[in-house]
Amino acid sequence: MDIVKRYTDRVDEYSIDECFADFTHIERFHEDPLGMLSKIKSDIKKELGITVSLGLGSTKVIAKTASK
Repeated sequence: MDIVKRYTDRVDEYSIDECFADFTHIERFHEDPLGMLSKIKSDIKKELGITVSLGLGSTKVIAKTASK
């Protein structure tokens, strides 16, 4: 969660290993959303040694579905 919070302070911790992050207020996200998500995923892999699934969507349900 701390790694995601480096990119946005709008993080809803859904469970011990899941969260939803709101990037709509981050200008650089709108310029390259997939690049930013790739960077977050890379940071998590590098720092924690685990892989994660990320999903991008206009709602939490769509983002959750997209992560699969």
